[in-house]
Amino acid sequence: EMIYAETLNIAIFMPLLLLLPRIGIITIFFIQAVFCFIQVFYTYHYRLPPDESLLFILIETNLEQAAGYATEYLLSFPVVVSILLSFLVMFLFARTILKTGKKDMRSFLCVFVLLLLPSLLLLYNRDFRKQVLRKNYFFGYYDYTKLQKQNEDILNLSLDQLEEVDFKFERPLKEIHVMIIGESADRDHMSLYGYNRRTTPMLEAIGSELFLFDDVIASFLNSIPNMKALLTFENDQMRTGLPNKATVIHYIKKAGYKTYWISNKNPLGLRDTLATIMAKNCDMRSFVRFEKSHTGQGFDEILLEPIADVLSEDANKKYIFVHLMGQHGPFRLRYPDGYGIFKDIVEGKTEKQSEIINHYDNATRYNDFIVASIIKKVRAESAYSSVLYISDHGQNIYDNGNFYGHCMQEGLEVPFVLWLSDSYKQTRPEQTELFKSYLGRKYKTDDVGHSVFDLLGVEFDSSDTTRSIFSPDFKNRKRIIHTFNYRGGTDYDTRNKSK
Repeated sequence: EMIYAETLNIAIFMPLLLLLPRIGIITIFFIQAVFCFIQVFYTYHYRLPPDESLLFILIETNLEQAAGYATEYLLSFPVVVSILLSFLVMFLFARTILKTGKKDMRSFLCVFVLLLLPSLLLLYNRDFRKQVLRKNYFFGYYDYTKLQKQNEDILNLSLDQLEEVDFKFERPLKEIHVMIIGESADRDHMSLYGYNRRTTPMLEAIGSELFLFDDVIASFLNSIPNMKALLTFENDQMRTGLPNKATVIHYIKKAGYKTYWISNKNPLGLRDTLATIMAKNCDMRSFVRFEKSHTGQGFDEILLEPIADVLSEDANKKYIFVHLMGQHGPFRLRYPDGYGIFKDIVEGKTEKQSEIINHYDNATRYNDFIVASIIKKVRAESAYSSVLYISDHGQNIYDNGNFYGHCMQEGLEVPFVLWLSDSYKQTRPEQTELFKSYLGRKYKTDDVGHSVFDLLGVEFDSSDTTRSIFSPDFKNRKRIIHTFNYRGGTDYDTRNKSK
């Protein structure tokens, strides 16, 4: 499918081939060589064949992230040698083509046409056509713009179009609720969840106040679809979300909360990121990294001041989304020098592997400080409040094989930590007591929206308490995990049993 998908690029460049055959052939060869390198590197590094998710990631990656990724993954001897050899081959090929006579050029064009014909014929098969076009970057970009348009249409949705919401019980006048969305935080590297290094001492210090749900997994491998999973109501059974396509943010606003988005992520790639589009639904948005990028500051503690400002605002009902940089690679750039605690060689790992693990664990220790600090600030308000900390996805940090990054084998196990104020516990004593018996529930993050409203005590016709991890009505469902969208998928629990 990948080969056929890329062969279709010949059709796109056919006018150039006919008008300027030499330049056309060199152009196609160069572009396909770049695509081939990206695909081979992706498959080798992530142990998965690339799909349209790779294109979406490239589009939504800004220069800072790209530079970080390049220094972390590409500046290795094998990769650098591969790139140099690729350029050498492309140079020799271009020089040969430029010296080729007209007769041989006609032969080249015939070969290109013969390569193209099978792809065009197979496109008559509808299912094959869908699979092929998704793997072609040019057609994939068209799909991306269509998806982007659908997401932007959500911004025009009026709250009057939403069904009515009701509160299940009376609560104090002052409410503060926070959802902290982490980045690449894997619970298997948190001592709060039993990791052998003390990476979360501050959260452990308030462990008696926390509810640790220990079997929650991300729905997808990558950030882009997981952010959508967290903030919409799409799932395996309802792939287009609620009938009006409203987001979690829409319904929170409908319930009368003032909404805030405070982020340490740059809001722009080549276009607005999906998270940025979602954030535009909030009443107030602050992309701190974008606003302060000229200062050279980048650690997540720059979020603490705007969070304090929001907490001091005069509003009775607040819902605050905090989007962290967290443990996004390169891990060594995610913590200040004072958190460079772990430096030893890890048992059974090489020096290079130990260095990566140490950087990740140091970033996790710093992330512990950030999450605990946010909880401390909310606690100081003495309001009816909650803080929910969850990550978009986890990471495999040499936990399974000679590999680190996103993969289906590891890196889906995310922290799901709930803190409740005394006022909340006193208002809902029976409900919060039941939470202790729910901590081992098998859960997937594309149902978080239903849990959010159950936690708030908000209901509407489309809400579903059987999908809430906090509800006595909760029903176990198959946890199907996906690379990027809801096509196909793997049963997470069955796969783990067979390992």
